[in-house]
Amino acid sequence: MEDDDLEKLCDAIQKLNKRVSDLDQRNVDIESLIASLAPVQGKQNVDNIVDQECTIADPLNLNGYKSISMPNGGVVKLKSKSFCINGRHLVVNADDIIFCSKCNTIMCKQHDHGLDEPVCTNCLKEEIKDFDDVSLYILFSLRNGISIRRLKARINVPQEKFKEAIEKLFSYSSISQDIFLRYHITIYGEQVLDTAARLYDFSFLEPLKSK
Repeated sequence: MEDDDLEKLCDAIQKLNKRVSDLDQRNVDIESLIASLAPVQGKQNVDNIVDQECTIADPLNLNGYKSISMPNGGVVKLKSKSFCINGRHLVVNADDIIFCSKCNTIMCKQHDHGLDEPVCTNCLKEEIKDFDDVSLYILFSLRNGISIRRLKARINVPQEKFKEAIEKLFSYSSISQDIFLRYHITIYGEQVLDTAARLYDFSFLEPLKSK
């Protein structure tokens, strides 16, 4: 076996061991939480059986119950209520529930982003995670005829950070440059900006638009 292959195998084993350890720790935490719900033993009657109900907000499941047996023979019923991941609230009306087409988390119709296929806020953020705020401001400016000079003065960021944002946009083919060295937003840049506009407020740049 080559040294590189051996090193990759060792790395894979280490990552697997870490994952197993994390899962073991999670199980321990859950067991500790369940045990903490039980009454303190010793002074209480050994025949005392716990029968509790706890309600949890769950963005992955519709309303339902799950029973968990306690060490002393009692039962804790976990009642789940649908949780809108976008609006961060419980969904009372089942007819308002929709599911993210990418991760299946629950949303409600009032906090849908209006796309043809419902997508939650977290998945939209994941789509544009490589673009920082300065990059998005530049895309907005290019679409709306705002000069780079006016944008720089408005957002007041170091020249180096602005330069890095321009280079990043070029690397992702989000902008292009013509023979006169003028910047233009590309089709992909338009798509990125459309996604960002569903998440962030660009209204503070509106006064800079060309008149």
